[in-house]
Amino acid sequence: MNWNTKIFTLMIAAGFTIMAAIPLRSQDVSSASEYSSGDAQLAEYIEEALERNPGIRQSFARYQAALQKLPQVGSLPDPMLNLTQYIRSPETRVGPQTTMLSLSQKFPWFGKLSDKEKIAAKEAAVYGYLHEARKA
Repeated sequence: MNWNTKIFTLMIAAGFTIMAAIPLRSQDVSSASEYSSGDAQLAEYIEEALERNPGIRQSFARYQAALQKLPQVGSLPDPMLNLTQYIRSPETRVGPQTTMLSLSQKFPWFGKLSDKEKIAAKEAAVYGYLHEARKA
């Protein structure tokens, strides 16, 4: 099972979970006014419970962390500056050396950064779907 199949399966499962959590009921117009004030208060209680639920807060924090990781994954690694100070100066053909300074930058293979960024975006989407499923 490859990565795309796993994500697709997870999205389908999240969709079914959300659809199963949505109550299906039909009301006529006369009974709708009866329950409107009670439903509004119930909706407020549900919203407050969702905001205070530690599991939902954790899933939302995980989703936000995955979103924050996107720009980091798509950028080049930091350049490295090295400074070497010799205790005993080695003799070279141009004379004795006392200090050496070097700067280096690693470049990934072509397409590797964009692939990592796509993977991180899909992981963030999965965490978003999991958060919505937990909320439902």
